[in-house]
Amino acid sequence: MVNPVPAEPNDAAAAGSAQLVRLQSEVAEGQLPDPILRVLVSVCNRGSLSFAVTVAQGGLVISGTAVGVAEFMHNMAAELEARGGTDAAVLSEPLRYLGQIADEPSPENGPSTNPVDDLPLYLHLEEATIRSGSAILGEHVRWRGRLAEVEGWSLGTISPEPGSPPA
Repeated sequence: MVNPVPAEPNDAAAAGSAQLVRLQSEVAEGQLPDPILRVLVSVCNRGSLSFAVTVAQGGLVISGTAVGVAEFMHNMAAELEARGGTDAAVLSEPLRYLGQIADEPSPENGPSTNPVDDLPLYLHLEEATIRSGSAILGEHVRWRGRLAEVEGWSLGTISPEPGSPPA
Protein backbone atom coordinates (compact mmCIF):
# COMPACT_ATOMS: atom_id res chain seq x y z
CA MET A 1 0.00 0.00 0.00
CA VAL A 2 1.32 3.40 -0.96
CA ASN A 3 1.26 6.11 1.66
CA PRO A 4 -0.21 9.29 0.21
CA VAL A 5 2.09 12.27 0.23
CA PRO A 6 0.50 15.01 2.33
CA ALA A 7 -0.30 18.12 0.36
CA GLU A 8 1.75 21.14 1.25
CA PRO A 9 -0.32 23.45 3.40
CA ASN A 10 -1.64 26.58 1.80
CA ASP A 11 -0.37 29.64 3.70
CA ALA A 12 -3.89 31.13 3.95
CA ALA A 13 -5.35 27.83 5.13
CA ALA A 14 -2.58 27.38 7.69
CA ALA A 15 -3.09 30.93 8.99
CA GLY A 16 -6.85 30.38 9.19
CA SER A 17 -6.36 27.09 10.98
CA ALA A 18 -3.96 28.68 13.46
CA GLN A 19 -6.43 31.51 14.10
CA LEU A 20 -9.23 28.99 14.71
CA VAL A 21 -7.08 27.06 17.18
CA ARG A 22 -6.21 30.32 18.98
CA LEU A 23 -9.88 31.36 19.17
CA GLN A 24 -10.93 27.94 20.47
CA SER A 25 -8.20 28.15 23.11
CA GLU A 26 -9.30 31.64 24.19
CA VAL A 27 -12.95 30.56 24.42
CA ALA A 28 -11.95 27.50 26.45
CA GLU A 29 -9.91 29.68 28.82
CA GLY A 30 -12.84 32.03 29.32
CA GLN A 31 -11.19 35.01 27.64
CA LEU A 32 -13.94 35.43 25.03
CA PRO A 33 -17.67 35.85 25.59
CA ASP A 34 -20.21 33.16 24.82
CA PRO A 35 -20.27 33.03 20.99
CA ILE A 36 -24.04 32.62 20.71
CA LEU A 37 -24.80 35.59 22.96
CA ARG A 38 -22.15 37.61 21.15
CA VAL A 39 -23.79 36.97 17.76
CA LEU A 40 -27.23 37.88 19.14
CA VAL A 41 -25.83 41.15 20.51
CA SER A 42 -24.07 41.80 17.19
CA VAL A 43 -27.39 41.52 15.32
CA CYS A 44 -28.98 43.70 18.00
CA ASN A 45 -26.29 46.35 17.45
CA ARG A 46 -27.19 46.48 13.77
CA GLY A 47 -30.64 47.65 14.86
CA SER A 48 -32.53 44.64 13.54
CA LEU A 49 -33.19 42.83 16.81
CA SER A 50 -34.20 43.53 20.38
CA PHE A 51 -34.71 40.71 22.86
CA ALA A 52 -35.40 40.03 26.53
CA VAL A 53 -32.44 38.44 28.28
CA THR A 54 -31.27 37.52 31.76
CA VAL A 55 -27.56 37.31 32.54
CA ALA A 56 -25.55 36.24 35.57
CA GLN A 57 -22.51 38.38 36.25
CA GLY A 58 -20.39 38.70 39.37
CA GLY A 59 -23.02 37.28 41.72
CA LEU A 60 -25.78 39.43 40.25
CA VAL A 61 -28.70 38.48 38.04
CA ILE A 62 -29.63 41.17 35.52
CA SER A 63 -32.80 40.98 33.40
CA GLY A 64 -33.78 43.44 30.72
CA THR A 65 -34.25 44.16 27.05
CA ALA A 66 -31.10 44.02 24.92
CA VAL A 67 -30.84 46.99 22.58
CA GLY A 68 -28.21 48.15 20.14
CA VAL A 69 -25.39 50.36 21.32
CA ALA A 70 -26.65 53.32 19.22
CA GLU A 71 -30.14 53.18 20.76
CA PHE A 72 -28.64 52.80 24.22
CA MET A 73 -26.40 55.87 23.82
CA HIS A 74 -29.17 58.01 22.31
CA ASN A 75 -31.60 57.03 25.10
CA MET A 76 -29.02 57.73 27.80
CA ALA A 77 -28.31 61.15 26.30
CA ALA A 78 -32.05 61.94 26.18
CA GLU A 79 -32.45 60.87 29.82
CA LEU A 80 -29.60 63.14 30.92
CA GLU A 81 -31.08 66.07 28.97
CA ALA A 82 -34.51 65.45 30.49
CA ARG A 83 -33.00 65.62 33.98
CA GLY A 84 -31.60 69.03 33.08
CA GLY A 85 -28.96 70.87 34.98
CA THR A 86 -25.85 72.65 33.92
CA ASP A 87 -23.93 69.51 33.00
CA ALA A 88 -26.68 67.76 31.02
CA ALA A 89 -25.53 69.06 27.63
CA VAL A 90 -21.88 68.47 28.46
CA LEU A 91 -22.62 64.84 29.36
CA SER A 92 -25.21 64.06 26.69
CA GLU A 93 -23.31 65.42 23.69
CA PRO A 94 -20.53 62.76 23.75
CA LEU A 95 -23.15 60.02 24.22
CA ARG A 96 -25.07 61.23 21.15
CA TYR A 97 -21.81 61.28 19.21
CA LEU A 98 -21.06 57.68 20.25
CA GLY A 99 -24.58 56.70 19.20
CA GLN A 100 -24.05 58.38 15.85
CA ILE A 101 -20.79 56.53 15.30
CA ALA A 102 -22.52 53.23 16.09
CA ASP A 103 -25.37 54.09 13.69
CA GLU A 104 -23.10 55.03 10.81
CA PRO A 105 -19.93 52.95 10.56
CA SER A 106 -17.00 54.88 9.15
CA PRO A 107 -16.69 54.34 5.37
CA GLU A 108 -12.92 54.87 5.40
CA ASN A 109 -12.48 51.86 7.67
CA GLY A 110 -14.65 49.66 5.46
CA PRO A 111 -15.86 46.25 6.52
CA SER A 112 -13.38 44.15 8.42
CA THR A 113 -12.00 41.04 6.77
CA ASN A 114 -11.85 39.38 10.18
CA PRO A 115 -15.37 38.54 11.40
CA VAL A 116 -14.18 38.54 15.02
CA ASP A 117 -13.36 42.27 14.74
CA ASP A 118 -17.06 43.11 14.21
CA LEU A 119 -18.30 41.20 17.24
CA PRO A 120 -19.36 43.30 20.24
CA LEU A 121 -17.64 43.44 23.60
CA TYR A 122 -20.56 44.91 25.61
CA LEU A 123 -24.20 44.10 26.24
CA HIS A 124 -26.66 47.03 26.59
CA LEU A 125 -29.93 46.54 28.46
CA GLU A 126 -32.91 48.87 28.84
CA GLU A 127 -35.53 48.53 31.59
CA ALA A 128 -33.17 46.25 33.48
CA THR A 129 -33.74 44.77 36.92
CA ILE A 130 -30.62 44.01 38.94
CA ARG A 131 -30.88 41.35 41.66
CA SER A 132 -28.57 39.98 44.30
CA GLY A 133 -30.22 36.94 45.81
CA SER A 134 -33.78 38.01 46.62
CA ALA A 135 -32.85 41.69 46.94
CA ILE A 136 -33.65 44.00 44.04
CA LEU A 137 -30.79 46.49 43.70
CA GLY A 138 -32.20 48.42 40.76
CA GLU A 139 -35.30 48.50 38.58
CA HIS A 140 -36.03 50.09 35.21
CA VAL A 141 -32.39 51.08 34.72
CA ARG A 142 -30.05 51.16 31.76
CA TRP A 143 -27.26 48.66 32.21
CA ARG A 144 -24.06 48.05 30.25
CA GLY A 145 -21.83 45.08 30.95
CA ARG A 146 -18.85 43.32 29.42
CA LEU A 147 -19.87 40.22 27.50
CA ALA A 148 -16.69 38.47 28.62
CA GLU A 149 -17.87 38.83 32.24
CA VAL A 150 -21.24 37.13 31.63
CA GLU A 151 -21.17 33.78 33.42
CA GLY A 152 -24.48 32.51 32.07
CA TRP A 153 -27.56 33.76 30.25
CA SER A 154 -31.05 32.85 29.10
CA LEU A 155 -33.58 34.41 26.79
CA GLY A 156 -36.42 36.09 28.65
CA THR A 157 -36.56 38.01 31.89
CA ILE A 158 -37.08 37.00 35.49
CA SER A 159 -39.83 39.12 36.95
CA PRO A 160 -41.90 37.42 39.68
CA GLU A 161 -45.07 39.07 40.93
CA PRO A 162 -44.65 41.19 44.06
CA GLY A 163 -44.88 39.04 47.19
CA SER A 164 -44.26 35.77 45.37
CA PRO A 165 -41.21 33.62 46.16
CA PRO A 166 -38.25 33.92 43.76
CA ALA A 167 -38.41 31.59 40.76
